[in-house]
Amino acid sequence: MRKRTTRQESGDETRARIIAAARELFRERGFDATSAEQIAARAGVAKGTVFLHGGNKERLLLLGFEADVIETATQALAAVDPTEPLAPTLAGIFSHFFQLYERDLTLARRFVKEQMVLRPEANPLAPVTLDFVARLAELIARRQAEGEVDPGVDPALGAQISFAIYYGVLVGWLAGWVPDAATRDRMLAGSMALHWS
Repeated sequence: MRKRTTRQESGDETRARIIAAARELFRERGFDATSAEQIAARAGVAKGTVFLHGGNKERLLLLGFEADVIETATQALAAVDPTEPLAPTLAGIFSHFFQLYERDLTLARRFVKEQMVLRPEANPLAPVTLDFVARLAELIARRQAEGEVDPGVDPALGAQISFAIYYGVLVGWLAGWVPDAATRDRMLAGSMALHWS
């Protein structure tokens, strides 16, 4: 393995400062009210450096959520009760993400909107999402080995469909079609129960 150079480390530190500055400003001022100049000033870099290391504001928004999404996924999977049936287990895992987005609904709406219109190769969070879905597939495969899930079920497909169900409820809630958190949670739990019955 090649050692990282001082220049690479400096570039990583600069990128991290830019992402942190953007994240702070988006939460303080809102996405639309934050400019590249403000991000540069907060990070202590030139405006051109923001674009060089972080890309546009939309990409910085996605990158700003990355650590939160990884932490939420890790905590949600670590909290799984192996004695709980699969459907409520999955609903419980996804509820952690609802709690994440409840912290700032306006920013969450923009974050989800930006992800929806990007092809995977252009989305910096695509590897994170794919890893999370793969871990869901591993969970489903374990339950299958224990006899809870029908042996004919493809765990990878089951994980993808479960994620799609969650994402549909998430978008409906953020868009206002699902009127409140209680309805959102009932809809997710009911949908998982229908799918995994």
